[in-house]
Amino acid sequence: MFTINATLGIGWASLSFGFFVFIRYLIQPLTYLRPSINKQTHSAISSPYIRTCFTYSDEERWQRLNLLISWIHAFITSVLVLYSFLVYPELYNDFVTHVNLITYLTCSLSFGYFCYDLCDIVSNRRGSDMFEIILHHIVVSFVFRSYT
Repeated sequence: MFTINATLGIGWASLSFGFFVFIRYLIQPLTYLRPSINKQTHSAISSPYIRTCFTYSDEERWQRLNLLISWIHAFITSVLVLYSFLVYPELYNDFVTHVNLITYLTCSLSFGYFCYDLCDIVSNRRGSDMFEIILHHIVVSFVFRSYT
């Protein structure tokens, strides 16, 4: 059986980050279904200053990919939370301080996703457009970091 400690949380968060990078490349062909260009100028959208493996030149394609990955994260965490409420009925009484392996790994998975999404947003220069999302990711990551 696993013991809940910081090493498990860091390892699971790192695996989660890698998982979402893998999922990104796995579902990337789905974003080719509706290729588009900038409708105002009928030209390609300018590329960001910092080019990383997360950088996209087509804004609509990036938004579709980001949304698909966000939905995958939401689905996985929803299933894990429902499972933990079904398996551990004591969560109904105290869901703040009650810690078990499933809830701990769910928080670590979400921490890894938020780190992934933050890197994705920053590398595509969407920070000024999505300031509230970045603030949300930083606050929630701080809470999950203190939990893990």
